[in-house]
Amino acid sequence: MTRHVVAVVLAAFVLTGCGGGPGGPPGTVHGSIVVSGGPPGSTAHGEAGTVIVRQGGTEVGRRDLAAGEEFTFTLDPGRYRLSVRGLGDGCIDTTVTVTASSDQSVDLVCSRK
Repeated sequence: MTRHVVAVVLAAFVLTGCGGGPGGPPGTVHGSIVVSGGPPGSTAHGEAGTVIVRQGGTEVGRRDLAAGEEFTFTLDPGRYRLSVRGLGDGCIDTTVTVTASSDQSVDLVCSRK
């Protein structure tokens, strides 16, 4: 009887990713909004805006950033789309795949016109 209980507990532990849920422990995505382009001599710099994180079309996170500030999101393993609002149409959406316990740095790029 004791072996059966140990086997069931061990199987549950393995199937749940060592206690972190079905996909394992969350990962981290961090970075900044970078504006590039513009007239000759312009340099890329951090800009203010809103970073929105979506998974499967559903918003799962949002951060308002001041100029030069970084964002950080702790996300369950999966695929996410990060987008920037508040800087016009020149920003490129970025897709990231978060794995268990990962730490990713992502610059979200917006172009000056």
